[in-house]
Amino acid sequence: MMDAQLHVQSDLVQDADGGPAHVQLTVKQAAALMGVSERMVYMAKAVLRLRLDLETDLATGAMSMREAYRIATGRKKQTGLDRLVTAWRNAADDERVQFMAIICDVDEPSETREAA
Repeated sequence: MMDAQLHVQSDLVQDADGGPAHVQLTVKQAAALMGVSERMVYMAKAVLRLRLDLETDLATGAMSMREAYRIATGRKKQTGLDRLVTAWRNAADDERVQFMAIICDVDEPSETREAA
């Protein structure tokens, strides 16, 4: 996978004319430099691209990056039911049998009782 490049204007590095230089960083480098996760860098980039008006709320701490990302992308917060459905879909057949035994308050799955 190729690292995404970020174009950053930096006051710390000057170009030949003495103005701020444009520096290219990978997402991994930017995350390490700022002490955040790579996901946080991707989220910040998306928020600033989609909803620049949220920048002041982020800068003042009035809004978290996660909340701003949800607003900018229009994604809703995942509920417990959403997570349960996803887990069910990803579960193996034997895990589903065990789960059904737990929620139906059965000591052991019926397949195990028939085999005994």
